[in-house]
Amino acid sequence: MCTNKTERLKYLHESVNTYLLNPVEYNRYNAYLLYQDIALLQQNNKDKQFYFIKAGDMALSCNKENLAATAYEKACNISDDINLKIDLSYKMIECYNDSSWKFHRQQVQKQLAFLLCRNCEYEKAALLFLELGTNFYKFVGGICYFLGGIESDLDVSGDEGCVYECLNKDMSEVKVCLEKYLDNHVVESEVRMLFEKVLCGSSPENDIL
Repeated sequence: MCTNKTERLKYLHESVNTYLLNPVEYNRYNAYLLYQDIALLQQNNKDKQFYFIKAGDMALSCNKENLAATAYEKACNISDDINLKIDLSYKMIECYNDSSWKFHRQQVQKQLAFLLCRNCEYEKAALLFLELGTNFYKFVGGICYFLGGIESDLDVSGDEGCVYECLNKDMSEVKVCLEKYLDNHVVESEVRMLFEKVLCGSSPENDIL
């Protein structure tokens, strides 16, 4: 019986090593479970995320994509490193590639797209927004292309289409269109931040949200 955290961690690590001496799928799955336990016992977030990623990789080796994605998500949520968050989000998207996980995949795609916007990778973000397939996110994709200085010709309808068509006009007209849109529509804070960047009229490639 383990009497303290140090002894428990030692026991868990030894158990992982024992399972992986014979790395058949059943043993790898048990290693995945143990890595999750090890992660929860860590004092700092960097160590936690390291073992959650180990857990995710081990689950993935057992073709347990949904479990791997959940472990990667835990690591992503506690990380302060935007590049690591982006890398983990791409892994999660791969894990949710099956059609039965479409909703989860789309949620991660949206999360990743906003991370890419924060990292000023607007073209990559636009492509992810366009994959979501809705008129609104097609519009957001158009905003991303604009911020990235990339010309686009998207089929955006409704109020979103009116704003999208304004993007190539004088900045004063763009401001009127965006402010009118925001007066009549509730949007996510991340989208509002993109609108604010458009209104700033700054050089988007040099800015960070």
